[in-house]
Amino acid sequence: MRIFDGRHPSTPFRTLGNATECAGRDEPSVIQMLGDDHFEKVLELPLEATNVWLRLYCRYEDLRARILFLTVDPDGTRRRYCFPLTGLKIIRKASCLQLCRVNRKDGRLDLWARLRFPLYERMVLFYNTCIAMKHQDQTRMADGLEDIFDQDRTERLEFSSEISDAHFLHHLRVYRDVDSGVVRFEATPRRGPLKDVPIWTAFVTHFVGDRSWMKKIGSSTTVVFRQLHPYVFCEGYKVPKAANGRYQLTFSSSQGKHVDTHSGWAVLITSIDARDLIETFHQIRVRR
Repeated sequence: MRIFDGRHPSTPFRTLGNATECAGRDEPSVIQMLGDDHFEKVLELPLEATNVWLRLYCRYEDLRARILFLTVDPDGTRRRYCFPLTGLKIIRKASCLQLCRVNRKDGRLDLWARLRFPLYERMVLFYNTCIAMKHQDQTRMADGLEDIFDQDRTERLEFSSEISDAHFLHHLRVYRDVDSGVVRFEATPRRGPLKDVPIWTAFVTHFVGDRSWMKKIGSSTTVVFRQLHPYVFCEGYKVPKAANGRYQLTFSSSQGKHVDTHSGWAVLITSIDARDLIETFHQIRVRR
């Protein structure tokens, strides 16, 4: 509920995908049914300047998650389409998120809904929120429904390394979106069943080239930020802060090389420390 706080930048896509639509089955009584089943609305998001609203529901006793697609026909008829998040595969296509379900007859994926986002940041926040709710749902999702945000290499991986937070290891990646030009940080678990689920993300395009924005402190493994606004998708998690209250990241002590093939990009990383992040970050070419 705190994700869409309006504090993020609003960067438009240069290329818009196909229009928003839903191919699901209209369920006129679904909102009442959700209430009867103890689901609570946690988010309502208008999509573009159209007559489409998206809602996310959660049942807190077992963290079951539902998405509700609401629209109004030209004649004024209200339509309501609902589906469990664990039954959908979410794939990014340009400025759209395609929500696909398994066809029970042939086992292939059918389009349940296409969501077009004019703004890059809103698409990222909605995608990450859905992924987090989907993986926290206590009902196991079926095989083959793993989500894909960068199937067409629409984001370029600019930096990749391992950071540590207390006893936990996370993967820090810096992405640049090819179409919108937005640069962002994202952290995910380094290992385990949730290793592809985002913990937090932050949009940092306007800090590229600002040498006073981040600096090393103490050893060469820690960097502190003058300003950062992370969006957290893991309940209760807090991005580490320095004694002065500013956010900081500490790189793990592991040395050597590794190849990060996340999202299809193969980037060779060597001798990672705070200096590497600072130098690489300020060399990113952004569209002003």
